[in-house]
Amino acid sequence: MREFDVAIVGGGPAGLFAALELTRLRRDLRVALFEKGARVEERRCPIASKTPEWWRTPTQVVNCQACGVCHVLHGIGGAGTFSSGIVNLRPDVGGDLDKLLGSWEAAEELVKYVDSILLELGAPENSLITPDPRKAKRVEKLAAKAGAKYIPTPQRVLGTEVVIRIVANMTRHLEESGVRIYSLTSVEGIEREPGVFKLRTTRGEFYAKRVLLAPGRGGAEWIRKIAEKLGLSLKPGVLDVGVRVEVPHYITEHVTSINYDPKIVMYTKTYDDMVRTFCTNPQGFVIKEYYSD
Repeated sequence: MREFDVAIVGGGPAGLFAALELTRLRRDLRVALFEKGARVEERRCPIASKTPEWWRTPTQVVNCQACGVCHVLHGIGGAGTFSSGIVNLRPDVGGDLDKLLGSWEAAEELVKYVDSILLELGAPENSLITPDPRKAKRVEKLAAKAGAKYIPTPQRVLGTEVVIRIVANMTRHLEESGVRIYSLTSVEGIEREPGVFKLRTTRGEFYAKRVLLAPGRGGAEWIRKIAEKLGLSLKPGVLDVGVRVEVPHYITEHVTSINYDPKIVMYTKTYDDMVRTFCTNPQGFVIKEYYSD
């Protein structure tokens, strides 16, 4: 079958959750999901360790093999699959969900809903870490003295292995619900035809009444070209510039023992730019990201 009601381009969190919602809204919908990378169980960097948990073990090889599709950045699950798997259960952390939905209450409900899905798919009940209010208050005071703001955040700390299991469970559930998943399939072009869109892929041509584009950061240039050809307007999101700071565990332990991934915000004196902590991973591992240039 090459004709669908909805075609989703991108198998990261946005694409997977979109497919899940479509199956829950209408079981009769014909849904296809296209992902240029591999299925989660097949994703492995060729220059990394040969152990099952290859992301944990540093490799002696430093030269990127320039794979056609990077298994670390692309594939079912998205670029964050091999991260520490921290889910921040607060609408204003990582974005402005409350502004998108129009209210804080609606955003909180959606956060709870997403968390319930993670639990259905295998997230352990005991993975939820909520800061102790009294200890969090001490961190708030310390941050305030330094001219910063600490945001106490409930977090579901999953770990890489659990994230991989959840993605695999979600993939299986979607296919059992009738979603056709085409991994290792690049969408090379999208064309409008009367009442339908034609998708030109590395597996041939497919047709869909509706197309949802969710290619992630790795697909930013791709979506720009597609939008330009289709006459769509784009509104770029904010792209933060990150600096990785590595310190001995004991230096930050008095904070990370209260909030595993503490959210601390401050504003610079000269230009009033916001600076925030992001993706703190106590005693964790750093995944290398290789670039072609």
